[in-house]
Amino acid sequence: MTQSPHLLAAVSAHGLGHLAQIASVINALRRHRPEVAVTVRSGHPREVVADWLEGPFAHQPVSDDFGLVMHDAVTVDAEASLARYRALHADWEAQVEAVAADLAAAAPDLVLADIPYLTLAAAHRLGLPSVAMCSLNWRDILAPLAPEDSDMRAILATMEAAYNGARAFLQPAPAMPMPSITNGLAIGPVGRVGRGRSAELRQWLGAEDGEPVVLVAMGGIQPSPLPVAPDCGRPIHWLRPPRAGEAPAPRQHDPATLGWPFPDLLASVDAVVTKPGYGTFVEAAAAGCPVVTLDRAGWAEAPALLAFLRERGGGEVVPADAGPAAICRALDAVLERDRPEPQALTGNEEAAEQLWMELRRGSREGEGGQVSSVGEPERMDQEHYSN
Repeated sequence: MTQSPHLLAAVSAHGLGHLAQIASVINALRRHRPEVAVTVRSGHPREVVADWLEGPFAHQPVSDDFGLVMHDAVTVDAEASLARYRALHADWEAQVEAVAADLAAAAPDLVLADIPYLTLAAAHRLGLPSVAMCSLNWRDILAPLAPEDSDMRAILATMEAAYNGARAFLQPAPAMPMPSITNGLAIGPVGRVGRGRSAELRQWLGAEDGEPVVLVAMGGIQPSPLPVAPDCGRPIHWLRPPRAGEAPAPRQHDPATLGWPFPDLLASVDAVVTKPGYGTFVEAAAAGCPVVTLDRAGWAEAPALLAFLRERGGGEVVPADAGPAAICRALDAVLERDRPEPQALTGNEEAAEQLWMELRRGSREGEGGQVSSVGEPERMDQEHYSN
């Protein structure tokens, strides 16, 4: 490869979990290959992306998907979601052409999507190599909500074809079952590892010995349905984003005022109260942080995430409409146990190896060289990190 390779990453703005996955993998790639140029195509504002992604990047403030329409952090608006998918696919060819024009202008060597299938379809139309990566896909998320009619069957088939047109679909653990995906490649968990700063945090909060510090994190989708119990019968310091117009309360603090990276918060608190979501579950596991989670019935990814939580220990599940008493009981349970052992996030390097192989693949094929298949990744720490 005679010039800096260019990776364009299309990132869903449906919450923050997709950005967490993409950023963790790109950061791992560029720690070894800092010359890789990156363009991020996402509805997330540039400053949000910069909080997660290390190093320089170009930004295209465009959303190529919407995921699902949500009533709140845990409840899907199925009717509105289906209406939006019908509207998108009613003008599908024009949508693909518009995105293809953007990709042609950017001229990346590889398109990475987490997980806008429209971007993958546009890359395929241009003959650009592409890789999908996510612990879920919108086709298998949407299918249980979709009625049995010919229009919706055609929409699902188009989504399926777009995902399977990528060279690989990297599926970081814990991934939901993806029966529609034929090019899947399982990898380990991906995410960021925080720095434990418990003493610093407790001093900032004024927390006394025996007073737990608990983070409330509902991801990037608001409003949160969570009713927070201020004390649970004992003093608890809550790190919790305030709702609009909410009056300050004792021992409730806005975590944004700290300015800390989210993984540092997870590595420093005594527990996190959250919903089933990939980024928080995996980064809590990496920190050995106990988890209390709302249930998320009807969300196809939830069973895999909850199984992951049970396997590593240190977690409790409460109903989505749980009141303060149920949350307090769950917190008492996790705080009485030993802190779980931290989870190794092996998928960061595994995915980075795959991306580097694909970035090199085109130039090597053009030179008549041989490359390994997607299912047989080469090692970046050997040949991949040579010229």
